[in-house]
Amino acid sequence: MISSDHESINKLAYENALNSLSMQRSSLTSLRQRSVAITTLSGLSATFLGKEALLNSKRGDLLCLDIVLFAEGAAITFLVIALLCSIELLRPRKDWVFYNRPSEIINQFSFGDNVATLSETYVILSIYMEEHYSINLTQLSRMYYVLNIAIASCFLQIICWFFSLIL
Repeated sequence: MISSDHESINKLAYENALNSLSMQRSSLTSLRQRSVAITTLSGLSATFLGKEALLNSKRGDLLCLDIVLFAEGAAITFLVIALLCSIELLRPRKDWVFYNRPSEIINQFSFGDNVATLSETYVILSIYMEEHYSINLTQLSRMYYVLNIAIASCFLQIICWFFSLIL
């Protein structure tokens, strides 16, 4: 049995899938903007706090020297981790899918052996978009994990620089 509103329902499913992909694209853009902010904050803290910590290190006491060197080394390590995470987040990827190419839609559904009605086209495209959504979601989840590592590294870097300054 087919609903009398099946074309409207199929169009609704298509629009919902399209909206979901659009929201993922916005999430990706937001994630990358945050990555740039973390990179900037890491660089600024290394520039100002790191400079002060390295110039004002107390080098007289052997025990203090070890703690200061450890704090400075940890800060530099966290800086490198934050920068590597940001590079990972900002690098281009080929496997994102946010839309279907118009030429593919026309060639697949308007011509040849696979001619389909508008309602059938909505159904098929919605299913494809749901698959794209799932693939993109896996990548976005992984990227948010990497972003959290970058944020934690930036925070720990700042703490290490301050620790080095007060010793």
